[in-house]
Amino acid sequence: MSYRNVVLRVTKALESANIPYLITGALAVACYGAPRATADVDVMVLRGANAGSLISHARSAGFGLDKRAEKRVRQVLMHGGVATLTLPGEEFSVDLIAREGVPDLIKRARFFKIYGKELPVISPEDLIVEKLLVWRGADLTDVAQIVVSRWKKLDLGNLRRRAEEKGVGRQLKKILSVAKREIG
Repeated sequence: MSYRNVVLRVTKALESANIPYLITGALAVACYGAPRATADVDVMVLRGANAGSLISHARSAGFGLDKRAEKRVRQVLMHGGVATLTLPGEEFSVDLIAREGVPDLIKRARFFKIYGKELPVISPEDLIVEKLLVWRGADLTDVAQIVVSRWKKLDLGNLRRRAEEKGVGRQLKKILSVAKREIG
């Protein structure tokens, strides 16, 4: 089993369940030029997605969902949050993130060929804002690396606007200032 296997199985389950999704987290960061080690695959879906269909297709894809895990998936899809999906015998897991606003993020998604399959990946601007909202050490490192590696390709106007809308404009301004000095 492998990270590749987990990515392909979870995306197949989501597609079979007709649930729009985005790749986010470390895999998205890697797509934008800042790879790092990870133990999970992060996928974002809209809160309110069809839990029954996802659970059925996740089981068909080999994910182990006991009654407690099934209940957690249902709660997360109904109310928002994070549920962890696991494949028996696999060292990698899936963090299923359900929240509002996903359709807008999907509209701005970029597509990358990952393990031979075109997958929707959260835009770099949205990824930066999402990571600033979490504000953990690894997330800040990710943001700095994305900003530096994508400096000329980022839509800075939209990035600043979205950061302000989400209340992380000051944090972004500091990071952009440091990045600008670093890039020269």
